[in-house]
Amino acid sequence: ICAVYAVIGIATCAVSASYWGLSGVAVSRAALVAVEGVAYAWVTSRTVGISGREWVHSLWRPVLATTAMALALWLSGFGWITPTGQAGLAEFLRCADTILLGGAVYTVVLLGCWAIVNYPEGAETFLIGLIPMGIGARARKFLVKT
Repeated sequence: ICAVYAVIGIATCAVSASYWGLSGVAVSRAALVAVEGVAYAWVTSRTVGISGREWVHSLWRPVLATTAMALALWLSGFGWITPTGQAGLAEFLRCADTILLGGAVYTVVLLGCWAIVNYPEGAETFLIGLIPMGIGARARKFLVKT
C-alpha cells in the first residue's frame, strides 16, 4: 500500500502543483491521505476480522467530537488565523486560547456522546482509568507481565 500511494502521491502532487500551486498540492495530499486511510482500514479489518459496522460503532464518537471541535474553532475564528510572524505574548495567548477551546469542546462532546450510549467499554473507559492511578502506574501495569 505504501509503495503504491507513494507513486500516486508524487504524480498527483506534481500535477496539482502545476495547475493549482501549493493549495492544489495540499488538497490533493489531504484527499490521498483520506483514501489511503480507508485502504489501510479495509486491510486491517479483513486481517483482524472486524466488520464495517464495528468500525463505525467505535469511531462515531471521536469523529463527531472532532467535527464539533473544528466547527467551534472555525466559528470562533481561532482555528484559522494566519500567524503574524511575531512570536510575542499575544501570539502565545491566542495559541493557548485555541488549544483550550478545542480541547474543551472535544472533551465535552466526546463524553456527552459516551454518556448518551450508556458508557460502553472503550477508549474513554481506558483514559478515565488512567486518572486515579496516574499515567505512569497504568503504563507499568500493562508493560510488566506478572
